[in-house]
Amino acid sequence: MLNAFSRIPEAHTILIHTLHELERPVIEGLRAAELPVYAVGPLPEGLPFTTGSASSAVATNDCLQWLDTQSPCSVVYVALGTIVKPTAAELHSLALGLEASQRPFLWVIRPDLIGTNQSLADALPSGFLQRTVDRGHALVVPWAPQTQVLAHASIGVFLSHCGWNSTLESMLEGVPMVACPRAAEQRSNAKWITEIWKMGVAMEMREDGSFSKEAVESALRNALSEDGSVFFRKQARHFKQLARAAFQREGSSRANIQHFLRILRSLNEQNSGKEQHQEGSAKSFIGVLGSFAS
Repeated sequence: MLNAFSRIPEAHTILIHTLHELERPVIEGLRAAELPVYAVGPLPEGLPFTTGSASSAVATNDCLQWLDTQSPCSVVYVALGTIVKPTAAELHSLALGLEASQRPFLWVIRPDLIGTNQSLADALPSGFLQRTVDRGHALVVPWAPQTQVLAHASIGVFLSHCGWNSTLESMLEGVPMVACPRAAEQRSNAKWITEIWKMGVAMEMREDGSFSKEAVESALRNALSEDGSVFFRKQARHFKQLARAAFQREGSSRANIQHFLRILRSLNEQNSGKEQHQEGSAKSFIGVLGSFAS
């Protein structure tokens, strides 16, 4: 990563996985400083979805079939990323807060979050699965097809760690968020989501970064209250429209990708027949995944 950033002065174009309309002042400020920055995100819809295995295909069917039984905009989708593991106490707080919110929920609990000699039931509060999953109020899975889940009409809010990919995926589907950042750029992403774009609620965190059952319940009730749900969904749908417009015929991201392709063609023509052809083309692009919010 440091090597990539050290080569920025060599780049003809720097492509950023963000949306120009989201971070216009920063992008235009960098361009004014003669940095050739172009936003090319988020990825357009219509890309082929692959499950990768028979087990993930079964999980996909289970998730979507369960969501089909739920009311529109009612379900809390919970996924906290793959990098930072919640502690046992945080798993309990999250479980009890979800239960107290009295909302149906789809919760992704990866197998690595459970102790080697533990069952899922052992890792969660006593009787939790019986009170929620067994009564049809919830579904707890080791994996979920996130883009398909977020696109489902029953999803009311996404309780997320605020990783950049998850943030863009939620935005693309117009789903409000409850921000539960765990580390690194997730905290700045959460600030943009809740304070600047106003498409979600920040979960109250303790000084050590942990959270309580009460914080989970309060954030969910706020996000899904009658007034909160209308406001946050309106905001999220506004950014959904911006994100999808970016890849329309006159969209900003589409135009930036076309600009990049023109540069590549020009460089290829300049380097045609030269031994440095491959090296010269490589210098035309430094990909930086993420955004300036991060």
